[in-house]
Amino acid sequence: MKTRFTALLIFFCSLAGVLHAHPQVEHLKEAYKAQGDALFIPLYWLPETRQTVLKHIPDHQNWVGFEMGLWKKLMEEEKLLVIEELGSEFERLGGAKLDTTWKRINDWQHISAQLSLLAAFLDQDEGFLDLAYGDPALRPAFKWITDRRRADFDTKHIGSTFSSGEMATFYPHLTEHLLNAAEHERPACFSRLFARIAEIKSAKADHGSGANPAKPGATP
Repeated sequence: MKTRFTALLIFFCSLAGVLHAHPQVEHLKEAYKAQGDALFIPLYWLPETRQTVLKHIPDHQNWVGFEMGLWKKLMEEEKLLVIEELGSEFERLGGAKLDTTWKRINDWQHISAQLSLLAAFLDQDEGFLDLAYGDPALRPAFKWITDRRRADFDTKHIGSTFSSGEMATFYPHLTEHLLNAAEHERPACFSRLFARIAEIKSAKADHGSGANPAKPGATP
């Protein structure tokens, strides 16, 4: 009886070990189940996970940034291989480094979502990039694009100079710039952009309604 009990104990301990051997793989699988293919967007762009993801995209030379339509065509087995490999890499990090990696993934998603919402609120990418260039927290990120322009390039309407390929790559670059900035700078940046966009939309609404508010001090 004692021998049988010992054997059962060893079996269940071994089973528990298998179930908990790769917690980060399971964590990634849960995130994939909840988010779908969107999970792979930050994994594709973040420097610490990018090379692992790229290894599993055989035709990446034909991509412009992360192309969701092409990603969806990859076999499910290939996506699960990415998760398995990244999960194993995460487990080797351990402790504070692992916590930092997960935080960067979550922060990247949050920042990207905020930028997308702001651009959608303004309802134009070109105009939003003009606003972003004018913000002190974001302007340094535009060196990525000004370095690709002529020395006498006029930045007044910088948003209209982006090609579609540059646009697809620059938004993630802008996201990473904010990700690497001091955390307290992000809400302040978003607030400034939101306030400026609200002003622009309000002015357009007034213009569309034919409103002509009197100048300060004028007699009604």
